[in-house]
Amino acid sequence: MNRFGLPWMVAGLLSLSFSAPPSRSFSAEEAQKIRDYWAQPGRYLEREPENVGVVGPWQPRLTPQASKWFWDYAKVKKSVDVVTGTFWENWVKARLISDRWAACSDCRQRNRDEFFVDGPPIDSDLPEATPPDPGPVPDDLAARLGEPPSLSEPAQPRTHSIRFDDVSFTYEDHIRFSSPRYSYYRFEHGVRSEGAALKTLPGEGLSRLCEAAGITESEGRVMFAVSSLEGGFDAINTYDTGYISIGFIQFACLRQGANSLGGLLADYKKADSESFDRDFRKFGIDVTDQGEMVALDIADGQETIGADAAQRIIEDKRLVAVFQRAGQMSEGFRVAQLRCAKAMYYPETVSVSVMLEDGPQMVPITDIVKSEAGLATLMDRKVNTGKIDGLEDAVSRICSRISPKKVSDLHPYEREIVTALKYRRDYLIDNSLSQPPNLNTRNVRDLPSRSGSRQKRKGAVH
Repeated sequence: MNRFGLPWMVAGLLSLSFSAPPSRSFSAEEAQKIRDYWAQPGRYLEREPENVGVVGPWQPRLTPQASKWFWDYAKVKKSVDVVTGTFWENWVKARLISDRWAACSDCRQRNRDEFFVDGPPIDSDLPEATPPDPGPVPDDLAARLGEPPSLSEPAQPRTHSIRFDDVSFTYEDHIRFSSPRYSYYRFEHGVRSEGAALKTLPGEGLSRLCEAAGITESEGRVMFAVSSLEGGFDAINTYDTGYISIGFIQFACLRQGANSLGGLLADYKKADSESFDRDFRKFGIDVTDQGEMVALDIADGQETIGADAAQRIIEDKRLVAVFQRAGQMSEGFRVAQLRCAKAMYYPETVSVSVMLEDGPQMVPITDIVKSEAGLATLMDRKVNTGKIDGLEDAVSRICSRISPKKVSDLHPYEREIVTALKYRRDYLIDNSLSQPPNLNTRNVRDLPSRSGSRQKRKGAVH
């Protein structure tokens, strides 16, 4: 035996024994004060939805398990031939109709037996009579994904009301989606609120917020255009793959309980700790220096961090409401959202490889895409997916066609790049945004290409 082994082991054990316990975000006194606040009468109420007397407590719903199956199915289907994919899809449609009809019938029976309510009505796209049995899952599909879960099941939605001293919020869980095969649903107790759309806020107020965040009016127009697909400063979402998504650009914590939402909270805390304490710590939410969320378990006073904090917030609607209150009532939190949206998602940080006469160069995309509509298109992709897929290919195709000598030679082709990258919304038809120029071949320099000059290529549309 190594003669240094035993002393080293003893020293290690001693260091572990006497190491300081993990630091807490909330002292025992602070935790108790938060719990006392939430224990006050009327702060939180859970009840049945208001329409329960008409449709009944039991409602058919897509389940998170079924939603995840649809997610996996969509990916697997891309890898098979058209005939197989069509066969699978016909079975899935039949199975979905069968499961939805069965769930609705089950709910109607439970509501009649337990609550003497004749509801809910059968969805208009479902048959009145029992639909045909879809049969077993196709063997090759089962080999890929296994037996699918029930694609619709009875559920009992609940309404949650939270009251602060200055504002109140109400949410409903077990969300009903417009598509019965929505593939991003993950938490049946999750809730949502789109908040106040930015277009309903006074223009001078938005200008003041942008100025405080160090954002130009043009950058603000780009971000506000993208936010129309996400929600207001006070938007919240705790039901989907983002885990907890907050604000006008939907900062999300994801599985780790950190990500862009943790970064937003850390930025706000660093910039204005007093306001952060009033908006978040006062009610049981904090963030570590590393950007991991911290949430107090109001029931027992214990702290949860990161992934555990995300789950705690999803389950406790009082903590969800803390975010919505801050987005609605706190100018400091709104400014932090704007500041972080620019730092995290504005396309000015993105570069692209451009093949010029002197060889490839990495060029800031804002040297090519300059219009507000173009920047909104790029930001839309980055906000929703975390990256700008297709950008390199779109620029490369143009470079191979016109062989630019300098970056400015690409400016007339901005509209073509933006059109190729259109994602959730067509910003090229948004009159509130500046637009890229239309390509006029008579006014563009006769650039050579691998297939000859542009004048020889008739009928090109950009």
